[in-house]
Amino acid sequence: MSDITIPGVTSQFNTAKLIEGLMEAERIPVKRLEEQVSTYKKQQRMWMDVSRRLSNVQESAHTLFGFQNPFMNRIARSSNEAVLTATATRDAQEREQSIKVIQIARADRFLSTSLPMDIEVPPGLYRFTVGEEEVRFTFNGGKLGNFIERLNKRGTDILQGSIVKNTTESQIVLIESLIPGKPNPLQFHDEALSFALDTGILKEAADTHYTFSLDRDSLKPWSAPLDDSMFNVTENKLTLTPGGELSLPVLKNIPIDDNLILSFNVEIKEIDLAAYDIPEPPPGPDLPGSGTITFEGITVENQKSRIDLPKWSPPPPPRIQRDLNAVFLQSNGEVIPLPPLQTAPFQTVKIRLSDYVDRLNAIKLRNNNSNRNLTFENIRVYDPSSRGEYTPGNALSTAQNALLSLDGIEIERESNDADDIIPGVTVNLHAESDSPVLLNVEPDRDNIKEALITFIGHYNRLLTEIHILTRTDESIVDEIEYFSDDERKNALDRLGTLQGDITLMQLQNRLQTIMMNPYQTSAGRDLSLLAQIGIATDTGTPGTGGLNTTKLRGYLEIDEKQLDAALESKMGSIKELFGNDSDGDLVVDSGIAFLVDNYTKAHVQSGGLIPIKVQNLDGRIARTNKDIDTYNVRLERKEQELKEKYAMMEGALVDLKRTSTAIDNFSSNNRNSR
Repeated sequence: MSDITIPGVTSQFNTAKLIEGLMEAERIPVKRLEEQVSTYKKQQRMWMDVSRRLSNVQESAHTLFGFQNPFMNRIARSSNEAVLTATATRDAQEREQSIKVIQIARADRFLSTSLPMDIEVPPGLYRFTVGEEEVRFTFNGGKLGNFIERLNKRGTDILQGSIVKNTTESQIVLIESLIPGKPNPLQFHDEALSFALDTGILKEAADTHYTFSLDRDSLKPWSAPLDDSMFNVTENKLTLTPGGELSLPVLKNIPIDDNLILSFNVEIKEIDLAAYDIPEPPPGPDLPGSGTITFEGITVENQKSRIDLPKWSPPPPPRIQRDLNAVFLQSNGEVIPLPPLQTAPFQTVKIRLSDYVDRLNAIKLRNNNSNRNLTFENIRVYDPSSRGEYTPGNALSTAQNALLSLDGIEIERESNDADDIIPGVTVNLHAESDSPVLLNVEPDRDNIKEALITFIGHYNRLLTEIHILTRTDESIVDEIEYFSDDERKNALDRLGTLQGDITLMQLQNRLQTIMMNPYQTSAGRDLSLLAQIGIATDTGTPGTGGLNTTKLRGYLEIDEKQLDAALESKMGSIKELFGNDSDGDLVVDSGIAFLVDNYTKAHVQSGGLIPIKVQNLDGRIARTNKDIDTYNVRLERKEQELKEKYAMMEGALVDLKRTSTAIDNFSSNNRNSR
């Protein structure tokens, strides 16, 4: 059966190979068209890559002069970030502020005494308030852990509790407010109050509040008798004039503990002194007349007496004395000075008494200034942790406002984050400070430098792409050190693909001209070129006596030290170098970034030069693919015709062979029959 053949299906004459050979020749035009499509697609990818890189240049250029340009960004730098930090918006003004953090805002944090491990919390309504916020829940009774879990579930963002195992057989519970500020004290109500008292979180408060009465009868002498001309009392305010001093005795025993605060307000008012007139020199002694003598009508006068007076030196003007050491504490016969007052006109002073005395007998006031009046009011001693009839048994912190001094002006805020102290700046307080912290609001130079480096990087990368596409010199690829092996191979494959393209050549020349031209700035000739801020094309290699060809391709280099120095001293002019309003209409109309943005936008925007090229290539690809499809249809018909013809030929040959075989067999039979 192996010698059976079916024309058109099997062939003993290898006609399929003959047909394939004929068709291969017929397909040569199609292969050429397919190669053309591949070339179009490759060019399309190249133009799209150029468009992407050009868009990067355009966008980074627009960033340097647009509404969100980095030259308007501000950064706030703190000289002690452990004390305070700050963030600045674009609206912030450049300035330096001196800030002293007197105290940070805190929330109530109360500890219990040591509690047994098996303590049970009774059932009932538990109600807590933090300022105007309330947390309430009903507890059915049970273990302390279940109670704290219930409290935390209901007290989200307001109140929370935790348990610390302080020994192997006891535990301590901590209940803390999550809202800082003096107006937000933690209060216990209903069954929560009983729980706080039973666990030692609260205890009954001692009567420690004391307000000093400021009237004539309550004032006592200090080191000299009271002089009514040196003080004045009106509306519970005490004013000490220069040289005045007095004592305010404490009329009851005040137990001093760690919580007691002495607080008072004081106003410092400058006094205008009369202008100092330099006195005239003294006239000297009054001498009698010298006398005369007359003889025969002739009068002779004696010579006048003369006294040599010492050289006149006018007395110095009265000395102006400034002394802010005005408040003292008396304890057990000893007088302890408090820290000097600030120079602010009005200030609130708060002193922790336990830091200075263990017993308070009196407050001493003295005005040693020659040109200031000191007015005191609201002098009191109080416990800030007091909750009416109760006080915390063990307070880790108590609700208090943040106090800070801004350039000598005292400011109080409920929160440690204040955005209304310095316009455009949010100040974040972290800790108290013994000395002022300097806060500088300045341009964000790091951000500006990064934006400039990004712009120059995109520009150089675009030039690299143009060089690769328009030149055939492999050294262009070899000198690019940042290429990976795959990128290098891909670049060599694209080398010179668009050689002679007028669009790319014009693009390169125009961009290089924009980058090298001088521009008008407020600094005049001192800053009109990129090279003057450390951005330039190096056309020579020092010491070689020749040119380095890699430096002639237009790539820009950045001298970071020179750029940093320019950003430090010529920020406004650098901004104008990249985008400037030259005619005063509040619209940027010149500068490097402005011109680059305008020029490149025409290439990459919809309907621009490069999108049109990509669109034209799309049309060519579509038309060529249509030609390929038409050719393929013709080739299919041609191949079918060849198959039919060769099948008929094979059929005829098979028939001839069969006839020949039959004749041979007939002749053989005739010979055998003889």
